Amino acid sequence: MSRALRTVFTLVLGCIFAVLTTVATPLPAHAAPLATTPVLPAQSAAGCPARVAVLGADMSAGGRFEVQGLLGVGAHTTQLIETLADEEQQARGLVPQNLLRAKATSSALIAPLAGGLGLSVRVNPAIVLDTPQTYANALLTAGVYGASVGVAAPTSLSEHALGTTAFLGLLRAARAACLTIPAARENLAIREVVLTSHLAQIIGRGAAPRLMAALKADVATRHAVTDAAVSNIVVRDSAARTLRVPPEQFSALVSFLRDLALSGVYDRIPTAQPRFTALSRLANGSQALALRFDNPAALTAPPRVTPKPSPSAVAVTPRASTPGAATPGPTTGAGTAAGALQSVGAGTIVLTEGAVARTYTLSPNVVVDRNAQRSSIGALQPRDHVSMTIDDRGKVIYISATSVTASAGATPAAGKTTAAVPTTAAAAGSGLDTASFAALAALVLLLLLALPLIAAFLVRRRQRSAAAKNEVTTEEQIVAAPLTRMSSSPPPTGTESSNVTPRTDAARGRNVPRKIQKRDRDE
Repeated sequence: MSRALRTVFTLVLGCIFAVLTTVATPLPAHAAPLATTPVLPAQSAAGCPARVAVLGADMSAGGRFEVQGLLGVGAHTTQLIETLADEEQQARGLVPQNLLRAKATSSALIAPLAGGLGLSVRVNPAIVLDTPQTYANALLTAGVYGASVGVAAPTSLSEHALGTTAFLGLLRAARAACLTIPAARENLAIREVVLTSHLAQIIGRGAAPRLMAALKADVATRHAVTDAAVSNIVVRDSAARTLRVPPEQFSALVSFLRDLALSGVYDRIPTAQPRFTALSRLANGSQALALRFDNPAALTAPPRVTPKPSPSAVAVTPRASTPGAATPGPTTGAGTAAGALQSVGAGTIVLTEGAVARTYTLSPNVVVDRNAQRSSIGALQPRDHVSMTIDDRGKVIYISATSVTASAGATPAAGKTTAAVPTTAAAAGSGLDTASFAALAALVLLLLLALPLIAAFLVRRRQRSAAAKNEVTTEEQIVAAPLTRMSSSPPPTGTESSNVTPRTDAARGRNVPRKIQKRDRDE
């Protein structure tokens, strides 16, 4: 192999190594793959994000790029980051460790339907345990009746996910999209996903969610609120499907179904007659499931938080007209509020909105994001720019805060809903990493395509060089042949010699002709 060809091979292998290193290097759990400024997409007419995605923080750059494509995450999608610490906090001790992976790689997206009922769920093959019906069942329990949902994880084997923690991301995305999920229903939904995941490992991925849907409908229809009644339903329904609930899961399943019946949150759903369409497999291997209600009139969807156009539209009674004086926040009705943080007290938060400070009441389960990372009330700092979602009870259920340094030069006007002005780096969530990966991949592809042409060129060049050397050698031999014959010719005839001996032609290697020898003797 020539030196030039070896150089080309070395260059190609170096580029491939660079791409693999970029793809296989995960981001640390404490680092935000997104820019420090949150991605603020275009909002719906009601002021709520139309699409919210929660992305696993431990995905590699290539895995994140792939998941964003699978979920359809773009500039008009609110993107939040989910770390292992976030998952453990949201799990509330309801998810066992065997269902929590060592890396946060599963991701989810939710897009609430504007005034519609029905669920559509897509799950890619990298979610190896939970199915679309698992998520649809749990969303009904949580009170989400109208949304388009996607769940995905990178297809790289090292980044596959069971899918249990992806539901935690869905709940977080639903709250960020202004869907109201009471804490009691959220706990029931998490317990349901955990039970379904455990059953799926024993009776099958498809059979477990179908059995769970039938059990919930029977318990709600029969108002079975005792352990004995629920146990009979579990035995009967599982036997009808030739299934057997393992003893280690039986008591937990009965307890969940009893609590579901006692809460009454599922009573209207069987009357609405939910119908699941047959599972379909998309071109990329993802599974899709659609849920429709045959009798939607029997189902009153939970009210979605509908923010007012501005805080001034929310009923507020000022205590004083002095600029900077604190005034009470809304006590009834839903809405949003935005402004600079003044202070946080015991169960309250004070924002400076223009020249007026207003006080709002915090929900006990308020969710806080600061600089695109899950945070807490205690982490908020004065002068942080804060956007809040308020439920129909007048309590703050979600806070998105941006520090002064992160929002320098891009702080929205006080008292107004944050507009869709994502920065270039933040618009695609991980634009720089994605661009680098794409550029390196394109470079390797071009080099691989050009490699045969380069190799052919080098071979032809080598052949031409060898041919040129052969031609020069032949010409030198042709020129040298006459000179050799001249140097071996006889001396002039002017000299006499009696001792004449036969001479040989050194150039041809044979005797001189006899005619010449006879002439020499005559002389």
